[in-house]
Amino acid sequence: MSDDADSVRYATADALVKIGGPRELEALTACLKPGDPRRDANELQYLTERRDELATRLKEHSVPKTLTN
Repeated sequence: MSDDADSVRYATADALVKIGGPRELEALTACLKPGDPRRDANELQYLTERRDELATRLKEHSVPKTLTN
């Protein structure tokens, strides 16, 4: 999420929605903090939507904290 290329940041956000976990949700939330001059209003909106999608996916399909084989 720190790459200078917009396309890389957008693709990363899309990938995190599909494969991310709680830590990636935290990372997306951190990206939404003001102060990064590379992020315009459109990108912040896009990242917010992807973050919300990830949060919904994690809530609907929670993984148990302890997995046993």
